[in-house]
Amino acid sequence: MSLSILRQVSLSMSLVIASTMTAQAHQVSQSTTHWEAYAKAQISSDALLQSQRIASFADAALKGDAPAFEKLSVSQSKLNQDLDLLSNGGTYGNHKLSAASLDEQASLLEVKHVWQGTAQAVDFILSHEHNVHIFYAAVARLDALTPTQLDLSQQVTALYTEKGTAREVNVSGQLPLLTAKPDAGANAVFATDTYNPEIGFQLSKDATAFDHITDGLLNGNSVWLVAAVKDDVIRGKLTELRAAFSDYNNDIQSIIGDLGNIARLKVAESNIAKGNDTLSDSLTALKAKYLANTNSQ
Repeated sequence: MSLSILRQVSLSMSLVIASTMTAQAHQVSQSTTHWEAYAKAQISSDALLQSQRIASFADAALKGDAPAFEKLSVSQSKLNQDLDLLSNGGTYGNHKLSAASLDEQASLLEVKHVWQGTAQAVDFILSHEHNVHIFYAAVARLDALTPTQLDLSQQVTALYTEKGTAREVNVSGQLPLLTAKPDAGANAVFATDTYNPEIGFQLSKDATAFDHITDGLLNGNSVWLVAAVKDDVIRGKLTELRAAFSDYNNDIQSIIGDLGNIARLKVAESNIAKGNDTLSDSLTALKAKYLANTNSQ
């Protein structure tokens, strides 16, 4: 075989090898790009899941579910990690994930803008976990004290019905209702999606009325034309009721004192719920973009 033929054969083999290596490199590049698009779709899917959990855990936390605060914090951290990984790249599934492209950055910027408002609301709820626990502890004590308080109020009313004047019967007859209303009002604070400012006003009004009525029956009240009680049995029962009311009223005042924070917490929860709809839409669109990239490879 002549030297020129050998050179031609050698050149042809080199071209074949180069072409094969180029094709293999292209396949590797395509495979890597496909994996990255799929991985980013999976991460955006997890971020969507965490956003849904955040809305659910925020609602549960403000309804007295103590473990929901920790779950809320964990989901917030996971969503932040997902967005950071999609933006800056990092390790995912033992593989290196590249940072977002310019096109991906634009979509991520929209998601982050929506998430910023929701994240602030989540931070506010988490920072007031102690206040929520104090509130529900006071409500629980109120629940426990109400049956005794109600029973004593009914006994006083029954005694006045038996022994009192028509005016005393009328005044004392308000006590059972005034006993039941604060407990119902306190439990209604988180029962609805929005905070009712009338609850605090009514709690204070009912507690004050109860205090004035029991004091008036015990010591007399010239405005109501009610004389100080003279019957030893009624006096003893009124004194017992007043003593029980002291602890009862402490919890009512504790609840009233927390209502300002509670109102702001309800606003934060509402902001999370409203923002989550937009956040879910943005994350769903982001996921769809990544999935489209996997199909185009």
